[in-house]
Amino acid sequence: MKMFRIFLIVLLISIFSPIVKGNSDTTRIVNFSQVPNIEYYVRMGLELLHINTINVVIHNLDKELKKTFSKGYELEGYVSKLEGGYIIHVAKGLTKKELITMLSHELIHIKQYESNELIVCKDTIIWQGHDLTALTNSEYEFRPWEVDAFNKEESIQHQLKTYK
Repeated sequence: MKMFRIFLIVLLISIFSPIVKGNSDTTRIVNFSQVPNIEYYVRMGLELLHINTINVVIHNLDKELKKTFSKGYELEGYVSKLEGGYIIHVAKGLTKKELITMLSHELIHIKQYESNELIVCKDTIIWQGHDLTALTNSEYEFRPWEVDAFNKEESIQHQLKTYK
């Protein structure tokens, strides 16, 4: 069932992808999560980051993945890059403040991907042109791409809080 959901998401992204490639100013956002109106914040955040030609699918954070990734911290969301777009995985039950904080951080990661500052392959992580694969075993908050996201997320948070 889990593989079917991933296949469905990839299929939807691939369907949207040709549409987006033909239009230089189109972002497609599809919300499959149980978080109402999250796509509004995603769209606003992408606009603030000057990202306007991507596909984003918003999906609930799988409880099993939450257990896998929660090494000492509470995972509220993460972003996956796929052919044709991104998936933002979001935990259910976040407050508005937690949601905006998590989205601001994950949208910075999308910006890192879009600018090729961050390149994640199966067994390799390239950060700003340097192979930093060995750092994946380091503490989460000390990874350079995470430090960058933490440093930049506050300005996005501040601006998103001003929206309804």
